[in-house]
Amino acid sequence: MAKLKVNEVEATSTNADVSVITKGSTGALEVKGNSASEGTLQLNCSAQSHGVKIKAPSNSADLGYTMTLPDNQIAANKGLKVKSVTNNVAQLEYADFPDPDISTTPLDAANLTSGSIPAAAMPSFPATTGLGFKLVGDQTVTASNVTSVNFTGLENNSAYHLVIKHCECDGNIGNPTFYMRWLDSSNNTVLSNYVAGNHYEYYDPTTGDRRYQSFTNYVGVPLATPAASYHASTSGFYNPFGGHIDFTTGDDNATTVNGTQRSGMWGCGQTFGKGIKASIETWFGISWSYKQYRIHGIQLGYYFNGNIKPNAGCQFLLYKYVES
Repeated sequence: MAKLKVNEVEATSTNADVSVITKGSTGALEVKGNSASEGTLQLNCSAQSHGVKIKAPSNSADLGYTMTLPDNQIAANKGLKVKSVTNNVAQLEYADFPDPDISTTPLDAANLTSGSIPAAAMPSFPATTGLGFKLVGDQTVTASNVTSVNFTGLENNSAYHLVIKHCECDGNIGNPTFYMRWLDSSNNTVLSNYVAGNHYEYYDPTTGDRRYQSFTNYVGVPLATPAASYHASTSGFYNPFGGHIDFTTGDDNATTVNGTQRSGMWGCGQTFGKGIKASIETWFGISWSYKQYRIHGIQLGYYFNGNIKPNAGCQFLLYKYVES
């Protein structure tokens, strides 16, 4: 086989190609390696000052294969994918990037030290892979004169978990009772007396005194009341409190129970005053007259125009139970 030793091959005229013609079905333009490096094809810029290289694997890799360029049209946001392999000949194609399989490849947040991940960048986790809660609302009170906070758009026949952190009444009002009230489909407060239930107040930590109280036809669920505070006549329920409440929204398609149609709305929870001064366990539902009603949102705030103290760490977190 003859050898041609030259430093450069140049076309004979302007805009002319330089062709290399191979012979047979296995002929190829071969770029050989040497004792110092593997075979390398370099593509330079027009000024010959920069170049990119395609380099063969090392001899120790003991590899020999062929990659055939894609047989479909190139497109934006596509990646190179091996479509098929026959006798070490790989057919490439332009393909979409696959979605991560979270059931076999869990997310690893070990390298996340600060900031947050946009919701749009997160995959949709089903309950079948272990997700129990989904955060659907987060409100922190920083402004003055906030009488209440609302969570709207609650789904039909769904269960929710509300967390209250460090909520405090801003100022001295006659009855600093903190309520959870219902919102209708237009996000308006339901003014009718829809709520019924009962609660136990841990009244005196020195004696273990618990006081039972029922409520019927209330405008909302009393989550924190002045009567629940130890020595209420002198302190009231002005100290910070927190707690957690589970509730369901009820079903528009009311079911029949013991011959009566009911939406199935119910809830329960517990709030805690500062230190050991107060605690309330509450069970609640829809009053009998409105048993077919379901709630579309909740409003949280002090009744009789009391404000929530700003910049005191007050935060409301609403989670939805993921059921499918």
